[in-house]
Amino acid sequence: MASPDGTTIFDLAALNGTGTNCYYPTFSPFDEGGYFWLAFFSTRDYGNSIVGTEGTGRRQLWVAAIDSTPLPGIDPSAAPYCLPQQNVAGENMAAFWAPEACRADGRTCATSGECCSGFCRDTGSGPVCVPPDIVECSHEGEACRTDADCCAGEGATCVANKVAGNVWVDAEDWELARMKFWLTEEVTLIGGIVGVLRKFEMTLDRARVDDGAWLPTTIDFDMAGRELLINKRIHYREEAKDFKRVGLPIRP
Repeated sequence: MASPDGTTIFDLAALNGTGTNCYYPTFSPFDEGGYFWLAFFSTRDYGNSIVGTEGTGRRQLWVAAIDSTPLPGIDPSAAPYCLPQQNVAGENMAAFWAPEACRADGRTCATSGECCSGFCRDTGSGPVCVPPDIVECSHEGEACRTDADCCAGEGATCVANKVAGNVWVDAEDWELARMKFWLTEEVTLIGGIVGVLRKFEMTLDRARVDDGAWLPTTIDFDMAGRELLINKRIHYREEAKDFKRVGLPIRP
């Protein structure tokens, strides 16, 4: 593992154990109790030959804790554990981290997007998720179905019913292969006085590379509208290809 500036190399001896068969690491983006969690696949033995993978060389997912504030010369890793509920007769090789899908009513929150109800309000003891039936109208950033749900006088426009899209999933790997969404009708800001968003289309394409990982190959979005009296259009496209695995420098 390398520091962000690449000047310090950390040897993850506890994670690697006596072997070096650890591949395709993915870090959790969440600092939990001073640790980040690292998932990877390995062909190391797990259990025995009857109820495990001993002697088979099958890829299984493993997880280890990594100190979020590592010090030079000290191994920041902990011994890994095999992720439960895997099929030990199959091959697994990719793990991805995601935040909690949504928070139930009564849970603390920072934004309405964190709440299952779509509403984060301060009820007197700090912001918490609240049910929609106690909300009279929707402020900016809160859930809505039509413009009539938005609080009067704030100039907000509901866009939830003005967006459509499609998702394509690879039938073999069950990975997201393509995603496309677009505006179905224009969105106005304060009745069109501040601006109008007439068009927004975005497409994301992903492909499987040689080592089995799925990586973004194309990001394309097209946006057109008006800001005050000025018409604007933005088209952005990013392409990636010829992926190559890059190893860390070997410490002398």
